[in-house]
Amino acid sequence: MNTKACGNSSHAEGASTVAGSGDRPSANSTNTEGFFSHAEGNGTFAKGNASHAEGKLTQALKSYSHAEGLSTTADGNKAHAEGWQTSAAGEDSHAEGGNTQTSNRYEHAQG
Repeated sequence: MNTKACGNSSHAEGASTVAGSGDRPSANSTNTEGFFSHAEGNGTFAKGNASHAEGKLTQALKSYSHAEGLSTTADGNKAHAEGWQTSAAGEDSHAEGGNTQTSNRYEHAQG
């Protein structure tokens, strides 16, 4: 099962999950790296501090970022990606819907 919680205030549950210090991953093949980050679902990764990844194959890579849905990536500080195959790469940007992408600060894409 390979479930591992390492670090102060960490919590791990589910199959093949890994938690760092102060983190909380749950479900299958989830991984957290940033302080106080949270990953849930299947194949999710919360790397940024206080980041949140949920769904399937989602990544929250920068601080305070949030990725949810299917194959979404939030790769900007405070970025939010939701839907399917969306990418929010700009700081404070938001991508939602299907196959949408942001790459600059404060951008919003939906569709």
